[in-house]
Amino acid sequence: MLLMNGTIYLKKEIIKKSHFVVRQEDALRLPNNLETEVLKAFFPELFKNEKEIDENFWLIFATEANIKMYNCNSKEVETYPNAEDVDSNFISLEEFIEKSTYVGKNLVVPAGTEVTKNGKSVFYTEDKDKYIILYHLEDRIIIRDLESGEYKIVARGNPKFQNYSVKKEVNPEYSNKEEVS
Repeated sequence: MLLMNGTIYLKKEIIKKSHFVVRQEDALRLPNNLETEVLKAFFPELFKNEKEIDENFWLIFATEANIKMYNCNSKEVETYPNAEDVDSNFISLEEFIEKSTYVGKNLVVPAGTEVTKNGKSVFYTEDKDKYIILYHLEDRIIIRDLESGEYKIVARGNPKFQNYSVKKEVNPEYSNKEEVS
């Protein structure tokens, strides 16, 4: 894996699994099969695997000592000892686009929607194209804000986008992956 400082990455999806322990006298142990089945019967929601999807772009910076991943939104830095560890946790934006499916449909704020914009309540009297969905891979999509031009990575089930509708027409402007990456 060739690392280039400043390359944009996205965190891979993380599957969170529920883990339980049983306290027995002064020690902790894993539950046996019968205990696990009882827990599943009474608390099935605790056994659902949940996906944690990071909605940030990360920049890579490699030094002789380690590799640092910089979160562009939170300014958080994660340090990794080698490229293999980075590769197991991140995917480059270029690889994401290469593996993704082009969508090219606009997300529309429907007429009658009330949103907060710059701290003020705004009521849309007609449909407004707000974003274009560019690329989709697994449970993440890359969108572009049509007003600001800003690109975002979002989880497909992000509740912020529940009230938006999707136009049927496909905009071919970003469909050529070689031109985009």
